[in-house]
Amino acid sequence: MDHGYLLGTLRVFGFGPQFALYADAECLVRLNWTLTEPVSFGQGVRQGCLLSGQLYTLAIEPFLHLLRKRLMGLVLCELEVRLVLAVYADDMLLMVQDPDDLVWVEACQAVYSAASSARVNWVKNSGLVVGGGGWASSLPPMLQAIRWSAGSLLYLGVYLSAPHPSPPENWPGSQGRVTGRLRGWTGLLQCLSLRGRARVLNRLVLSMLWHRLNTLVPPPAFLTNLQRLVLEVILARSALGLCRSSPSEVQGGWGGEIHPHAGART
Repeated sequence: MDHGYLLGTLRVFGFGPQFALYADAECLVRLNWTLTEPVSFGQGVRQGCLLSGQLYTLAIEPFLHLLRKRLMGLVLCELEVRLVLAVYADDMLLMVQDPDDLVWVEACQAVYSAASSARVNWVKNSGLVVGGGGWASSLPPMLQAIRWSAGSLLYLGVYLSAPHPSPPENWPGSQGRVTGRLRGWTGLLQCLSLRGRARVLNRLVLSMLWHRLNTLVPPPAFLTNLQRLVLEVILARSALGLCRSSPSEVQGGWGGEIHPHAGART
């Protein structure tokens, strides 16, 4: 992304001239175990920059505003709702019902690219076709590179499908991952209070499922098994199998051996 465009966008959003981030950006190139002299660069952000996410959000907003203005989107007449796009970080979901909207998408992207030097790799994009999809062949060649499918679309880790409100490919393995995470805590359950067990469940185990459960309707059998596992943890039963070591630090534990009489209640 061009630094001139980035700084211009920041000024439009009210950032004053004292906010001169990347105005005279330089970097060093490591070559044959030595560092070169400082080299100026006019695009991108520094590796590890803590502001990169916020800068990207601000820089892409003009593009999103242009899409909202030009596209008709998906109109739900009964609810009087118009849906155009949903964005999470750099993942964008566009909703259209008129093929002409896709031509506008290409036109808006061309304007944004000319201003910011940013590019879209259409080959890495996927599209879900609801209804007849014969119009896909009449799209511009750039948009034909999108992987169009009438089956399911993966977005933010969740499969979405038109014919099925809860695609079955979302659930295989989910119960096994929950059980595996819980098994790592089984040996500590007797050392935890009821509140401690609830915290383990909510923050370290069930947090893996909240997004999927808020988006989709799970199969009844999945909910039944999940409720059984939760009750086993709350009641500190050992049906999951005893583990003699604490979970790793990545999973919220300390990775050491468990001593039955050394644990203090949390």
